[in-house]
Amino acid sequence: MNSESISHELKSYFRWLRILERAGNTQAGGVSRWYESRSMECYTRAGVFVGWKYERPVVCLANIRIRQTLRGHGLFSSIIQTLQDEADLFALHRIEIECVENPRLADWLARKDFSIYPRRSDGEPSTTYFLDVKHRRTIAG
Repeated sequence: MNSESISHELKSYFRWLRILERAGNTQAGGVSRWYESRSMECYTRAGVFVGWKYERPVVCLANIRIRQTLRGHGLFSSIIQTLQDEADLFALHRIEIECVENPRLADWLARKDFSIYPRRSDGEPSTTYFLDVKHRRTIAG
């Protein structure tokens, strides 16, 4: 898989995510949708989730399935990096990765300064990681 394919997939996903994020910021509960392409599938939530403990704009990725031919070529890490780099454009405050069951992914997230949420309300260990993004400019408010 070449870098052109990765670049094309990133552009496609972020075009879709910008639409989702705009819709999520207009609804009190945010929005959730599946992104599906020939390269990947990813359940994504975006917006401000009123009633949650963290009421700022969040993008949450879950059930991420990257096609075998694209694995190991930097697609997932590029998505995370782009979310961090474009946090100001998204007015994004937090990135969440939900249901992390792969130990390699958990280790990668920890190395990238993600934190894991404390235990779930049912007492089970959390499998959701989060990163509060740093903004390059001050957001008025």
